[in-house]
Amino acid sequence: MGQLKANKKMEAETIREFALIRNHFAFLFDEGYTVCYIEPAKHFNNWLIDLKSDKYRIQFCEDRGELSIQMGPGNAGTGWDGKPLYQISLLVFYTTDGKSWIGWHKTNEDFQKASETFREYQLQFEEILTEENLPRHEKKLHHAQRALTK
Repeated sequence: MGQLKANKKMEAETIREFALIRNHFAFLFDEGYTVCYIEPAKHFNNWLIDLKSDKYRIQFCEDRGELSIQMGPGNAGTGWDGKPLYQISLLVFYTTDGKSWIGWHKTNEDFQKASETFREYQLQFEEILTEENLPRHEKKLHHAQRALTK
């Protein structure tokens, strides 16, 4: 019985997070993105929701209280091991030549900020992450990632 209650609580948490995504990132659904994978909260209240379009994949997840948004080409995998996916914070850092960096938690206000930032840079992200262009950017993205983690 206790496990059943925990599962219902985990599902409710994931539904709440999906509602925040649907609310703040409605423009993605308007552009044709659909949900392709959902993994409800299990450990540490982590959850994961993947969206896809014809050309791109976007992943929203919570990892130990922090909101993570990643994007990659349409052929990127789903789930926790989806590759190649790049953190939106890394893509902002990369597209601004290191002048900007962002990070969020999972509050309603952070979802709003993440949505605004994503919309601001979306066309640049899409240009970088096409299957044709990504190979030209991968090495520089890895260098930018190392610069961020120093």
